[in-house]
Amino acid sequence: MKLRILATLAALAFAGAAQAQMISATNPRAIVSALQNAGYKATLGKDDTGDPLITSAAGGSDFLVLFFG
Repeated sequence: MKLRILATLAALAFAGAAQAQMISATNPRAIVSALQNAGYKATLGKDDTGDPLITSAAGGSDFLVLFFG
């Protein structure tokens, strides 16, 4: 599941890009930037246990990107 989310985010981040750059789940700010560069709203926060949490939306639906471990 985690791999599928990362693959989807990577595809969004690189869609139409002339030169691809790697992003990593170890750097949540880079994922936020990739989402924003792809035209999505994205806000970095923390969940109840202090893990990073990204809040975003697409197609009228809100979604979260959760980080574990």
